Amino acid sequence: MNADMKIFVWGTGYAAQELLETELNDVNIIAFIDNNRQGKYGTHAIYKPEEAVKKEYDAVIVVTAYAQDIYQQALRLKFDMSKFIFVYNNYHFSDMNKNYMLAEKIFSPEYIKVIQNRYHVIRGMMKDEVCTETPP
Repeated sequence: MNADMKIFVWGTGYAAQELLETELNDVNIIAFIDNNRQGKYGTHAIYKPEEAVKKEYDAVIVVTAYAQDIYQQALRLKFDMSKFIFVYNNYHFSDMNKNYMLAEKIFSPEYIKVIQNRYHVIRGMMKDEVCTETPP
């Protein structure tokens, strides 16, 4: 994992907290992005998307069930979409991540498998595990 990268986390809910305690505990999170929340998330600032797009960043990790809406909003605001990693994508069964090279700099190989496997399982589970079986 690359601790020198400047990373935004888009979302401040339960899933973001889970990732902070596991996969993101050794990365350089510069701030959070949220449409509905302001102030601070722990010790980190929370930016509105319109503010965040003006900042310097290496990656934006989207940790919300509303990934499709975030994708459309980020396009409208002219974020660099090549720097986005979508951890969840409820309501969609296709992987929004087209290139996992950026994700490999941040997440463990095991967690990348979890992200990839989410598009092959039923939505709504609180905690995902690496799927090793092929669905029937």
